[in-house]
Amino acid sequence: MSLTGIKKSPLISLPFLKKRLRRITALGFRNLTVNEFNFTIYFTLHRNDKTVAFYTSESVENQRSPEWSYLEFPVNVQCLQDFVIRV
Repeated sequence: MSLTGIKKSPLISLPFLKKRLRRITALGFRNLTVNEFNFTIYFTLHRNDKTVAFYTSESVENQRSPEWSYLEFPVNVQCLQDFVIRV
């Protein structure tokens, strides 16, 4: 999948959450800047900025304020307090 035309942020760390990953049940973004008419967006979660993704969300098409309302994470990462999101 290509994210051409989408302003990609580098890695976003969420240290302010300080909740365990298993407590996160929904995630949404608001007013994303996208320079294309047709686009697909998804996010990935990583243990840190150098690891491969342990979770990839469902893809959402043509939504500048996407929401994912039911998130289910692998058991071996549910206790993580620090993680990185890539959009």
